[in-house]
Amino acid sequence: MNVPLAAVAIRARRASVVGTALIAAAALAAGCGSDGGTGTSASTSTSGSAAAGGPPVTKPADWGPAPPGGWITDFVRYVHGGSRDAVRGKANPDLAPVVIGYSSNDSGGSVTPVGAEATAGVEAAVKWINAYAGGINGHPLELKKCEILNAEEEGLQCGQKFLNDPAVKMITYGALAVGAQTINNIVKGEKVTIMGFSADAANATAKNVFSLFTAGGFAHYPIGNWAKEQLGAKACAVSTPDAPGSTLDANGIKIGCEAAGLATKAVAYNPTSQDLTAALTAAGSASGDTVTIAWPTTAAQCIATAKGLSALNVDPRKVIWSPSCINPEAKSQYPGGTYPDYYVMNAQSGDALINSPTGQAYFKALKQVGQEKMYNDPWWSGMWGQMLTIGQFLNEIGADKISNETILDHLKTWRGPLVLGAFQTECGKYPFYPGSCADGNWYFQPLGDGLYRRISGFVQPAPALVDALKDLPLGSSQPTSWPFK
Repeated sequence: MNVPLAAVAIRARRASVVGTALIAAAALAAGCGSDGGTGTSASTSTSGSAAAGGPPVTKPADWGPAPPGGWITDFVRYVHGGSRDAVRGKANPDLAPVVIGYSSNDSGGSVTPVGAEATAGVEAAVKWINAYAGGINGHPLELKKCEILNAEEEGLQCGQKFLNDPAVKMITYGALAVGAQTINNIVKGEKVTIMGFSADAANATAKNVFSLFTAGGFAHYPIGNWAKEQLGAKACAVSTPDAPGSTLDANGIKIGCEAAGLATKAVAYNPTSQDLTAALTAAGSASGDTVTIAWPTTAAQCIATAKGLSALNVDPRKVIWSPSCINPEAKSQYPGGTYPDYYVMNAQSGDALINSPTGQAYFKALKQVGQEKMYNDPWWSGMWGQMLTIGQFLNEIGADKISNETILDHLKTWRGPLVLGAFQTECGKYPFYPGSCADGNWYFQPLGDGLYRRISGFVQPAPALVDALKDLPLGSSQPTSWPFK
């Protein structure tokens, strides 16, 4: 699954860590010079200490490139498409709400959620939009929720609930790996669905279903070429849990490695296993000139992966893994009691991971709704990017003009930036996956104790792979091997 490969570094850092400099959050709150676009600033100034309650940050040299137009530092203006007349403050409770259908796999059922915290992130983002960004043209933004906890078939009720309610203007998903296909089949595109991350391969061919962040295999296709060019890889050892959604991860990584000319072995392990030494050995992690690409989805899997790699004496500089593993629940249980120094690949821009000016603005917004502790969580940064961008679309369209036609027209011309995500977007770039709006990722180098430097721009798939993907006709399923058949 394309989990939110997000800004998830832990901020329990020592101020003395080499390479850090502290930026005053107060400077951002006061407002840097905006460019009139989407609430952006080109400022990269630093000061000697962070504002009270704010996390320490890296220095500008560690941030990597800013989005075109500058860092997004005014989230209210972003939600209003950059308008200087952005509505600030509370939505008007006397106005009719703008209703969005919402579904996710939450905890409490037989489905193992790939992002149990996604729903809380979505709810907090909606709360912030209504409290600080005036909702949608003054109208409160409201979620009509339908959770799927146990089986794909539960999507039937959710799909009917969304489709038959005239108040529901569109649909969005959180971390929905089980049930998405059924909802899509019921709705049949009659109401547009916009999600942050696609956790179900069926989304690729569903009508009027869009993923804002890099979707499906696209999140992983660039990884083989980067491992080859930057880490000197001759082979890839791929390890993922044998669980719903993770097949997308495994296939995307494998295709990316094979398209780069790297011998590749992929192993799917029992997601509840506490000892992954055998699985990692079978994938070839202990072999020379091999880069291990590990994509756990839970804290327990991250811990087991790190322990297995440590037991095999794998060089940390030959490992790339998910930012979901930079997780406070796991830190003390890793070998040595801290985060392994593995490279992180991220389909989000990692602004909280590097504490860029955009990351600081995100921290401020979280603090406004009492959720600054979630600054490190990848699902939260993804869900905020998703909901703030949906808010932008609806504000630009107008609360009284929201329809399938106006939303689809807006998506056709939207070119980003996506806050906390891709700098440039193009929904429909690939005919076989018309709802994919981004196709690359970023890479981050560990500096120690959970501190990272962004060491790449937005890396897209290798040209030969892009050409092959563009040649796939509408209706094609997501590729599972290379070369494509």
